[in-house]
Amino acid sequence: MSNALAASTRPDDLPKQADVPELSDGNIHSLGSVLVREPEVADHAHALRSVEDGIGQLVLTMRARWRELAHQLHPALQPIGFRIILVLYGRGPQRAKDLAEYIGSDRSVVSRQLAQLEKFGLIERHVDPNDGRIIHMAITAATQGQLQHLEASDGADYRRRLSGWSVERLRNFAGMLRDFSAASDE
Repeated sequence: MSNALAASTRPDDLPKQADVPELSDGNIHSLGSVLVREPEVADHAHALRSVEDGIGQLVLTMRARWRELAHQLHPALQPIGFRIILVLYGRGPQRAKDLAEYIGSDRSVVSRQLAQLEKFGLIERHVDPNDGRIIHMAITAATQGQLQHLEASDGADYRRRLSGWSVERLRNFAGMLRDFSAASDE
């Protein structure tokens, strides 16, 4: 045995019984595959509550922002209608059935919303050239222009909010959002 190793394991260097917490079922818990002590469990639970609060606040902020943007597009536009508009803007023309499936809503709700959006002049029907029985809903050219304008102003708002963040902080935030979203998909 080397002198350094022998010196580091002298009896006076070993923790005394009073320094070593007792490992009992009362103070050890499992978090996934990791065993942690009670204070760590409490810290973890507190941190999770903070994350839940932060996500809840983000959802409320996003809903309020979507409501505001929806009203800028049309004063009577409901948030679900705005969501449909955004899907059509991002994914292109869609059948009502596919829209309902994509946004996770009942087909009758989507159908009513589509009728309202069409009445507002925000979307239009296109007959499928390969099968005349199939109708695709698409945003109008005017709606696309309005959305591009809203997108530019909304992007400016995000840039303003995040302008004081360092590149490292922005990358960390983006990575955490991706990780969280990926974990939600599992």
